[in-house]
Amino acid sequence: MIGTNEDDVLTGTRHSDVMSGRFGDDIMTGQNGNDEVWGGTGDDTLYGNNGNDILYGSGGPDLIDVTGIEIVDDHPVSVVFEGETAGYRNTFGDYKVQDDGLITDVEILWPNASLQGSGGDLVQGESREFLDVEAGDRIGFFIISNGYSLNNGYQGLDLDVTQDTENAPELVFRDDDGNQATIHSDGPKLYHIAADGSETWIRTHAYHTAAFEETADLNPDGILHTTGVLKADAGTITLGFEDLYNGGDRDFDDSVFTVDIGLANALVLNAHYQQETDGSDPEPEPGNGNNVDEIERSDNDVLIGGDGADELHGRSGDDDLSGNNGHDDLHGGSGNDELNGNAGQDNLYGNSGNDHLYGGNHDDNLNGNNGDDALYGEAGNDTLIGGTGNDYLEGGNGDDTLIGGSGDDVQLGGYGNDTLRGGAGNDQLDGGNDNDELVGGAGNDILTGGNGEDDLTGGAGNDQLDGGDGDDSLIGGSGDDVLTGGYGEDTIRGGAGNDELRGGNNADSLYGGHDDDVFFGDAGDDMMHGGRGNDTVDYSAFDVDLSVSLHNARAHGLEIGTDTIRFIDNIVSGGGDDTLKGSRGVNVIEAGAGDDSIRSLQGADTLTGGAGSDTFVFRTYDLDEADVITDFEIGIDLLDFSHLAGSTDDQTFLSRLQSSSESGNLTLSADLSGGGAYTDVCILNNADNETVTTLFENDCFIF
Repeated sequence: MIGTNEDDVLTGTRHSDVMSGRFGDDIMTGQNGNDEVWGGTGDDTLYGNNGNDILYGSGGPDLIDVTGIEIVDDHPVSVVFEGETAGYRNTFGDYKVQDDGLITDVEILWPNASLQGSGGDLVQGESREFLDVEAGDRIGFFIISNGYSLNNGYQGLDLDVTQDTENAPELVFRDDDGNQATIHSDGPKLYHIAADGSETWIRTHAYHTAAFEETADLNPDGILHTTGVLKADAGTITLGFEDLYNGGDRDFDDSVFTVDIGLANALVLNAHYQQETDGSDPEPEPGNGNNVDEIERSDNDVLIGGDGADELHGRSGDDDLSGNNGHDDLHGGSGNDELNGNAGQDNLYGNSGNDHLYGGNHDDNLNGNNGDDALYGEAGNDTLIGGTGNDYLEGGNGDDTLIGGSGDDVQLGGYGNDTLRGGAGNDQLDGGNDNDELVGGAGNDILTGGNGEDDLTGGAGNDQLDGGDGDDSLIGGSGDDVLTGGYGEDTIRGGAGNDELRGGNNADSLYGGHDDDVFFGDAGDDMMHGGRGNDTVDYSAFDVDLSVSLHNARAHGLEIGTDTIRFIDNIVSGGGDDTLKGSRGVNVIEAGAGDDSIRSLQGADTLTGGAGSDTFVFRTYDLDEADVITDFEIGIDLLDFSHLAGSTDDQTFLSRLQSSSESGNLTLSADLSGGGAYTDVCILNNADNETVTTLFENDCFIF
């Protein structure tokens, strides 16, 4: 069925139709059967309905409708043998169809339609002419699959039904009840009737051109075995057959014939329309000579597939495609399209443009391709691929796979065990409920696991990872990442870069990896492993009394539990009265508010007491290098020298202390042996106006 230049309403039959709307805003309905529907130019609405349909929003077919070859102009009809690629020795014939659908005038043109050297004696270009074909006749064609071989070369059977004698045989298609078949019969069989009335069944299957108003039911497997290509300037149709049950490889070249029906009859089959479906515009109507005439070709189509496995192509324009029932393939084409798979396991392709894709029920595949697309998997285990552009992907229910591709994408897994991969760009990934796997890829990504036991990997870039509820695994990758475990017993690995690691509640395991990382232990008995780099453990969020020892690799407190801290270099505490102890390396210890006790051990350490009355503790075997106290307050903070060698009573040890000022800082040194050799103990910043005596007078020492 082919439309006009106007706005057409085309409705197919209950059989397998080929429809082309041509120009205009058309409404086309395929009905039953496996239909091929082309909208042509204009804003079209296409419905596939039942059957496995192919819908194209624009353009036109190269294949013609061979379901209704009707002769309207007297013209001798002939058939030319073009060739074959079959291993079978097929039989080729024709028949007429009466107005009531009855199949009559059956004849066999070539009992063995095979080439010379391929089991037959035909040569390409050999032709046969029909007899008694007149205007108004409806004709169809058929092959008998491997008929010549399976019927022993038709030995003993006279197949010449055209002889004008009383002994002429007859060929009849019969249905399962033995009645003469119609085009609505299911897989009728061909019989040879001799002049004496005896009948012989012609063995094997017959495959038809789907004659007028007939469905593929005429074929025993219920599918089409023929396609036709029109040559408009020659008035011919080339027919290609498939000779294998269930359609074989569907290349339609097992047996190929050309039917010459004449130009007038070809025009009735809308052959001339094929020249206008190559994308060219029709000739414009003449104007008045002064105005510019325009023909708009927006091609904003609506394609609705219906039942069956449909294929919908929006092509150009902003199209709406709906697959409905069945396992459908939807192609948006260029333009900003909306694709709805609905029921069935569907494949949706947005192609270019900013598209919206909705998978519907079942396990769907959605591919946005180019443009800023929005993909919604909805129910089922879906696969969503954003492609290029800044895309939004939402998996919905089911175990979904979301792949953002390039661009700054937003992905939401929803319910189910989902896999989310960001790709290049600054992506936002949210796993939602259940156990999800999130991979950010290149770029500065934000990953949120949500509920469930999730695996999060940031990849390259400065990423933010939040495991949410559940026992999660977080890997920052390269870049300066922020990793938060949330609720649950989480395992967090920073990787390369200066990372921040937060365990959250419960007992977490945190590994810093390379570079300078900061650990936030939070509640629960956590294990924190600094790895390479200058790493810090930060308890500044807690105002309770804490005991933190880098040397003993342990931290304890009412709200933090008992943490294991290994290969950590620095401490930051909160507002409680904390006891802080360094290691034998170089440490930075910052106490915060509260009356704190700080012991640095060996190394040139930097100590900050913060607000409150703080005590800085020194022992003899800690004094390899002087420590710096950044905020010592005269009359408030204390220097505990009671564990230094030679410290007996206040006056005796005081005489063995000396001070020196440089660059605004006061250095305190002690003669530990009494032999006159002084060792630097500590350096007080911003205390250059003080001396040992003034410190003693303000009760700053503990001896």
